[in-house]
Amino acid sequence: MAFPASTVDAAPPPARVGLALAVIITGVLIAAIDTTIVVLALPDIQRALHAGLASLTWVIIGYLLVITLLAIQVGRLGDMYGRVKMYQAGFVIFVVGSLLCALSFDVASMVVFRVIQGVGGALISANAGAVIADTVPPATRGRAYGLMVVGWNLGAILGILLGGVITTSIPSVRASATSSTEPMPQSTVIRSSVPLWLKKCVGIW
Repeated sequence: MAFPASTVDAAPPPARVGLALAVIITGVLIAAIDTTIVVLALPDIQRALHAGLASLTWVIIGYLLVITLLAIQVGRLGDMYGRVKMYQAGFVIFVVGSLLCALSFDVASMVVFRVIQGVGGALISANAGAVIADTVPPATRGRAYGLMVVGWNLGAILGILLGGVITTSIPSVRASATSSTEPMPQSTVIRSSVPLWLKKCVGIW
């Protein structure tokens, strides 16, 4: 049965498709960055918090486990309540988790807040492909999926680079500490090297 032309869904404007794809790739990129950004900071965290390596590994593993284990469940939420809504909810939860990381006071709280970040990352990564399917026309959908994968892989690489920059390249007070007659405690040196809120917000403190 043929339907009138007015009832057939029109293709979304190219500008809207491009904007949607940019938002999707940005979200996937951010979620991927947090999978690796803590790696180079673990030695500093261990010295500053006097924490064991076993507990510190959960700062990384907790985030990765949540993204992996919740992928199907949060994808189902997207089917039930709307893919775009769940994707947006992922952004909100991720930002809240990052802010909570800035308030973390020990390794246990850091792990809990990283898990919250992981819930947001799971909502973003699990619903990104579905949003592409709903938004991008079939003719260019394969390219859009490819760009999403590139965004994730690029984010994993950038996470390591950004973690190194944040922990080593911001001006430090190590020189003044070593020249002082009374050496500054190691934890103080580490905290002074990088703004505390910055390390915590990105999940590496």
